[in-house]
Amino acid sequence: MLKEDYLVNWRETAVNFILVVGNIKSGVEAVTGIDPITGRKRSSFERGGSAASI
Repeated sequence: MLKEDYLVNWRETAVNFILVVGNIKSGVEAVTGIDPITGRKRSSFERGGSAASI
């Protein structure tokens, strides 16, 4: 389980560094409040960070 969590977190971080894809992902997170890769619900603080990073 730990290895799977590590791989998911690694993929999530890698996607954030791809210019256009990372911006789209941040926009989806800010609007929906759910990470499209992990399905994890984002807090209000994390949603604000996603919106600010677009």
